[in-house]
Amino acid sequence: MKTQLRIGFISGVLLTAVLLTAATSSLLMLKNELMKGVEQEDPALLKQARTRLLNTSVARDKEFLRQYYIALADYNLINLFHSQKDSAERYLDDAIEHLKLCVDLNPDFAEAYALLSSCYGRKIGFHPFSGIYLGPRGGVALGKALQLEPDNPRIQLLAGINLIFTPRLFGGGKDKARAHLKKAMHLFRTYQPPDSLYPDWGKRDVYGWLAYLALDADSLQIAESYCQQALRISPNYKFVRKYLLPEIEKQKNNMAENTR
Repeated sequence: MKTQLRIGFISGVLLTAVLLTAATSSLLMLKNELMKGVEQEDPALLKQARTRLLNTSVARDKEFLRQYYIALADYNLINLFHSQKDSAERYLDDAIEHLKLCVDLNPDFAEAYALLSSCYGRKIGFHPFSGIYLGPRGGVALGKALQLEPDNPRIQLLAGINLIFTPRLFGGGKDKARAHLKKAMHLFRTYQPPDSLYPDWGKRDVYGWLAYLALDADSLQIAESYCQQALRISPNYKFVRKYLLPEIEKQKNNMAENTR
């Protein structure tokens, strides 16, 4: 009888281990699928990954990551549907709710606070008067992220992006943004996530936004250099190919015409 109980116990432990391993593998597969959609900026892939994440069960201790990746899918869909205000706002509201769930499940997960702060910033972009109450919420969330993990490059990246679009009156400004982005650039060279399930996106975006700031400051050569670094990481990066490089070329042509 004792032998049978022992065998049953061992079998149960092994089955649990197999199920947990399968759940972890499933989340990793979905994360990779999502990141493919992010890389290609493909709304169909992003929607597919989001739907599968919504319908997938994971181990309890990994549930916060599932919530984060659903929100990350939403966040990228916001970018792609920005001109379609109703659709973008639906994804934005959904991202905020999933990020709130994420930090409830894991109050020490800094990345979720940073993304939540960015989402509040996007919400203010749609409804400027909401900055009265969402601005402080975003500030608290970003402060929490920086307190928990100041050397995480994605947190520095999102802090920099937020500051680009925050008026100086409220503590923003492009010089402050540039400092965070440059810190992120340096951190990306050495930072390693805790394991393969954790976020690892954003390296190309640092160079894209640094190029944006250089372009804004009329430093065309520096902007072009950052663009090339971004394209080495992500050759089809649309922000660079469809906006930054054409704008650089336009400004070069204007300068050439003015010197004739």
